[in-house]
Amino acid sequence: MMFARIDQRPVARWWWTIDRWSLGALVLLIAFGSVLSMAASPAVAERLGYARLHFAERHLVAAPIAFAVMFGVANGLVTIARGTVPLALFGPTGYGRIVGRIAGPSLLMQAAAPLLLAYVAEHASDRAALAVAAAFAVIALACFVAVRRPGV
Repeated sequence: MMFARIDQRPVARWWWTIDRWSLGALVLLIAFGSVLSMAASPAVAERLGYARLHFAERHLVAAPIAFAVMFGVANGLVTIARGTVPLALFGPTGYGRIVGRIAGPSLLMQAAAPLLLAYVAEHASDRAALAVAAAFAVIALACFVAVRRPGV
């Protein structure tokens, strides 16, 4: 999977915050457990009076839940990093102002985008809505570039 570091989609942010070796080990364990579950499930399930793949189905339901938990934990780490990285980079002086300047444009865009894009898509076209979204992205980038260290 290839994601740019500036990509802000949840999956892309998650991809840059995980340990890929741990993810690979988790995927291998889930795959190995699925194979073992499918191999042993029919005999044990029939002996206990369940459907042939009773245990395999339960295992395959638990795997996405485990993935969702891991995804949530990684997003929690991103949230913590958003609060601590500006502190480490810019220091405690003016921390609230700096974090507000960083988060303000994003929050404004998140609030305005659904209303504006729905209006543009309804009254113009989908292409125009994409152009407006691109303009919002450029504005957000400009705001990001405008953030400077205090005293610089």
